Amino acid sequence: MKAKGGLTSDEMGCFIIVMAVAAVFLGSGWLLGEILLAPPHCGSSGCGTWPQELRLLTISSFVGLGCLGLAAANILQKPMFVLGAGILAITTFAGHGNPVTFIRVGVDFILTMGVLGWLLVLWREG
Repeated sequence: MKAKGGLTSDEMGCFIIVMAVAAVFLGSGWLLGEILLAPPHCGSSGCGTWPQELRLLTISSFVGLGCLGLAAANILQKPMFVLGAGILAITTFAGHGNPVTFIRVGVDFILTMGVLGWLLVLWREG
């Protein structure tokens, strides 16, 4: 049964599974980035700033996932979907200069496109 503007239980279950998989990928991308940017493994000039950027962008990605989780729980659904997609889009574009953020950029991009598609469907339904 679907509440007005809410998610059905099947949609909620799918959404939670997608969010959990995205969180695992974000966490593994962060761990891989930390390993690759460790002083014995990194010999580039950007090794001083890239780890801080990686951590900040990873935290921002998890904040975006949190916003999407609040939206899935029907707490200010449409504003939280928009805020979550916005945060994920910003972190997607902000991470292009860092070579070890490729996993996080990919996950954020896929989530952003999925949420934007979902919002278009909600908008069309009225």
